[in-house]
Amino acid sequence: MSNKLTRKSLAFGALVALASSVIAGAPAQAAGEIIVAPTAGTTYSTFSTETFTVATSFAPGVTPSSYAQLKYEVASSAAIRTGAGTASTTAAAITAATLADTTLTSGKAVVTPGTAGTATDVRVLAVAIGTVAAPADATAATQTVTVTAFVDSNNDGALTAGEWSAAQTITFKKYSEVLPTVALTPVLAGDLALKATATYPADLNTAMLTAADFTVRFTAAGATGVEALGVAATSGVYSDAVTGVASAAAVTARAYYKTTALGAAAVSGTVAAATVATVTAALVEGADAKNIGSPAVATVRLNTAYSVKTTLRGAIPSGATVGPVVPSKAVSLVVTGAGTLSPTRTLSINGTVYTLANPIPASIALTSDANGEVTVAMKSTGFLVADADVVLTFTSENISTAASVVTVDQVATAYTISADNGNLYSTPLGTPQAVALSVKDQFGTLSAATADRLAVTPTAVAGGLTGYVNPGTSFVAVVGGKATYNASSVAATTAGQVTLSVALQSLDTAT
Repeated sequence: MSNKLTRKSLAFGALVALASSVIAGAPAQAAGEIIVAPTAGTTYSTFSTETFTVATSFAPGVTPSSYAQLKYEVASSAAIRTGAGTASTTAAAITAATLADTTLTSGKAVVTPGTAGTATDVRVLAVAIGTVAAPADATAATQTVTVTAFVDSNNDGALTAGEWSAAQTITFKKYSEVLPTVALTPVLAGDLALKATATYPADLNTAMLTAADFTVRFTAAGATGVEALGVAATSGVYSDAVTGVASAAAVTARAYYKTTALGAAAVSGTVAAATVATVTAALVEGADAKNIGSPAVATVRLNTAYSVKTTLRGAIPSGATVGPVVPSKAVSLVVTGAGTLSPTRTLSINGTVYTLANPIPASIALTSDANGEVTVAMKSTGFLVADADVVLTFTSENISTAASVVTVDQVATAYTISADNGNLYSTPLGTPQAVALSVKDQFGTLSAATADRLAVTPTAVAGGLTGYVNPGTSFVAVVGGKATYNASSVAATTAGQVTLSVALQSLDTAT
């Protein structure tokens, strides 16, 4: 009896060993060998009317025995259409017109891509809800399709446990379940455009859809030019040009995909009345800057710093002479005429240096201070006298007139000579006359040069120069922009008139 028990124990041990051997030898489910991803974007949701494409590839270093064994299992409770191709077949080439009805058996079907393949091969599969005869529309119920890419290692045409595989679920949404967030930009009386943003749910793969199919449609009571078919977004903002937007008018914005409205209702707003009545700009005068005309025309010293200030005021109240200042109000600055900038020819605006690599923006956003003012600090470098004028145009609440534009003319420094006490002097015979002279630039600043002199030449006008003690040309040093010429008639015996011709000379230390 003991022997029988032993033999049974041995038989049982062999069975365990055999079972263990079978388990160890079975192909194990791999992880990460197959990569399935959308052909554009990163998420797996789209509209019920659209086609969704995924691409499958193998992870680096993973090589199946045959690329022809890569297949797709699709599972759905609804009728679907599919199309597939190899790396040479792009997602764009598989259109709704090229999809074919896929017969689902027990809710599943296997789709085989093309057979061509290399180590870098990517297999594309396109899926859509519905059939060729009856494709889904905007009201079709939301459906899901699970796509499983797998390597059919046993070539039985079906996904078998243990074969390499990766699955993704695609959701086809009915339009009423896609709820974008629409934000209508506040509209001001006189606005020339209606603007809004539309943000779509994060799971919607907008990258796989055509951007032009996403629009926003506006309404504006009493305005003209509103586009009934919707407008496309520019830099994320949908904008529609209009005219005649009046205060208190109703405005709406609603997102559309193709011709179908999205969301429960349009976003509405009311046109606000403007608070700004005038925008007035002018150069801030200084040692290097001077206003010379109206509308504002300014002259500044070439390649120096200067400032331009604009002031916002509201409507003039009854009995007042000026309107109240408007603080904390948005102001738009447009700078033109700066020409082609470069690393050595730059323009600084409020501390930001603009070059060829960092061009001046189309518009610079500013805000008025507590005094209703906006001051803009400017400085050019490397500009030439022949360069075009720099023009600053300020706008606030759609107000922009000639008074809100400053044209800045950059000029080289030039000097003039003037007599401090006027151009006509009278003195008795024999009495000296001191003539105080100043050398100033066009901005009224005394010359700081230390090597200048004045050449003064008297010329007889009437009575001659008989007895004049300092005929010919005399030279007078200029110190701090000042000089004094002493005219003397000590030896003169006859009254006469003399004109002094004065010229500025600068010492050339090289010669």
